[in-house]
Amino acid sequence: MFKNIQKQLLLKYPLLWNTKFIPMVILGIIMNIIYFFIGYYDGTIDFTGEYSYGNNDDEVLGFGFILTAIILLIWFWFYVKNNSFKAFYIKSKNALFFEFLQILIIFVLFFNFYIIYKTGIQLHNRSYYSYEEAKKRCEILSLAEIFIDGSFESTELDSIKMGMIYKSKAKNDSVFEVCRDNEKIVTKDYVLFDNKKYDKYSLINRSSLKFEINSFKEDSISLIKLKRDVISNKSAVLNFMSTYLDLIKEHNLHTNLDANTWYNAVVKQPKLKNFALIFPYTYNVEKQKNKDYYINHYDYYYNNDEYVVRDKYIFDENYLNSSNVKYSKFYLEHILLRDKYGKISNAYSYRYFRLTEVLILNCVAFMLAILLFTFRISKLKKWFISIVIFGILAILFGILSNVFRKVDFLFPLLSLVSFIVFWIYLLFIMNRKSEKQFSEIAINICIWSIPMFIPFLYFFAEEVYRDYIYVYKPNVRDSIYRMFRDNVSLMFSLNFILSIVLIFFMSKTIRTWKGISEE
Repeated sequence: MFKNIQKQLLLKYPLLWNTKFIPMVILGIIMNIIYFFIGYYDGTIDFTGEYSYGNNDDEVLGFGFILTAIILLIWFWFYVKNNSFKAFYIKSKNALFFEFLQILIIFVLFFNFYIIYKTGIQLHNRSYYSYEEAKKRCEILSLAEIFIDGSFESTELDSIKMGMIYKSKAKNDSVFEVCRDNEKIVTKDYVLFDNKKYDKYSLINRSSLKFEINSFKEDSISLIKLKRDVISNKSAVLNFMSTYLDLIKEHNLHTNLDANTWYNAVVKQPKLKNFALIFPYTYNVEKQKNKDYYINHYDYYYNNDEYVVRDKYIFDENYLNSSNVKYSKFYLEHILLRDKYGKISNAYSYRYFRLTEVLILNCVAFMLAILLFTFRISKLKKWFISIVIFGILAILFGILSNVFRKVDFLFPLLSLVSFIVFWIYLLFIMNRKSEKQFSEIAINICIWSIPMFIPFLYFFAEEVYRDYIYVYKPNVRDSIYRMFRDNVSLMFSLNFILSIVLIFFMSKTIRTWKGISEE
């Protein structure tokens, strides 16, 4: 059956047969489907498992690109065996462009497995809870920080004390020395909340945690409401704590608290000070119980440029007492819960993939497709010479740009000038039509320059305009310069489309160039 399909393709669609387009597309689709399910599996959230300190993206990328390279090399071996262009086989006027399109589609299909993988991860992350439910749960975890181990908000600057320090130091020190002195930064030892003063280390000045799924405005409103309940509505606070503890129980996590114990430990009326610090991990658990559960559960902390493994569950009193912060005997597995819901929050807050990732992968695929396309239309010796010349020019332009300390300006300028020179030479050969001379090298470099011309022109114009602002408008934040900085992704997206269009017209030029005599 496969031989019959190949025979029919050879007779009716020789281009598809030559590029092995159909089997490669099928193989590419299968590979992407496999990576989608790998991503979906990796998107599993184990609420009782280990903390997430990064992911295995590097391993996925590494193995995926090795697999892609092996498949494409095998395909390349069969693809280069037959070359109708060099054999002067009868072809339609657009066949060369269609061949490039097929090469490009194959490369794009095999290079976007990582995007499919990331999509699978986020789809699984989102599948645990609906957007509204995830938002509600993340808000509960965010607000619970003030009752567990949340940080304190900064208070206002104490201008009176700062003024006294300034006066005392200004007699002997210069204004610069006084302003540089860290001692001048003095903050008030209280915070105003609903027109009442509270100590800056009181529960009222505790901050919540930010989840991306909740907006800053929503977080602020909810935090203010909860702090008002702390002051005057015990039942509301108890209800909130019960709701939080329900999440702990739902995910089979550990705590030695109930709502009433928790409330009595942290809400110390009327000043709301001297509250117990709730340990956000589990410790002092009887080691004989649930022993298997505690095996291979680790916490990682960063020390001297490396990650150090530390048992995150079973702490002893010596560890706790060695810290400057004295925790109480109460504990919650809050950090683990916060970590897992952080994944869900990020899955809803960010796109399945970033545009920059798509552009990088597809730009690599595009450049490789162009490189292979020029390999098909030129002799191996001339193709290799073209690469050497292109590389030498790039190194030379890099050296000159660094010597004159104008890399952002000089490198794109020199590249643009060299591209224009090669294009002028190619047009000269095409118009004269007497002999090819070095046009085979020129045509390779001209094709390679197509996806580079617009980005180099864009960055060169940006650099020129930035120099203009610094010289003539040093104090102005110019909207045109911001436009340059904010539209790089858009420029590359348009460049991708425009490059395909230009190669369409270039394929016609190549067809005409093929008819020029060698000598």
